[in-house]
This record gives sequence, structure tokens and C-alpha cells, in this order.
Amino acid sequence: MFFGGPWFSRLRACLRFAFDALSHRPGWSEAFDWGTAIDARGEELCRLLSEPTTYVYVAGLEIIRDQLNEVMAEMAGSNQTWFRWKEDLVAEGRWIELLY
Repeated sequence: MFFGGPWFSRLRACLRFAFDALSHRPGWSEAFDWGTAIDARGEELCRLLSEPTTYVYVAGLEIIRDQLNEVMAEMAGSNQTWFRWKEDLVAEGRWIELLY
């Protein structure tokens, strides 16, 4: 894999955001606060989800998807708005879930 070019700094920033969001839970025993993590970057997430080059992969327990949907609906302003947006992302192949 080539680690250079203009896309690499963006990838590194996204990975750092993801790592920072999860790394503040020593032992992983406490529940993750999606609301705090997403609220802090709501505008940026909306902008990124609007870009045609953004792809989202959600993997894990179904409850994670449900919690994420709740927070994203708040960010989008309503359940209807979020699920319509998510439906478009799925139809475009830009939102993929692997749940168990």
C-alpha cells in the first residue's frame, strides 16, 4: 500500500478521530457515548457524508447500529430525515453494515 498523496492526510485524520473516539474507554467495559463523539463533529460528519467519495462501514452488534441511528437522527433533525439520507447512502453503496 502506498502511504502518500493528498488522500493520506485525510485518511490519517479519519483514523485518528476513530481511534480517539474509542480509545478513551480503558478495558472497554463501559458503554460508548456516541452522542458526545458525534456531537463534537456533527458539522464535519454532515459535510463528509454529503461527499460522494465518503463510504461508511458499520460492523458489530445490532445495538451499535441502533444507537448510531438514534444519534444520527438527532444530528439530521429527525428520524425521517436521517433514514431517508441513510437509504440514499445504502442505495449508492456508500453505507454498509455487517451486524451480528
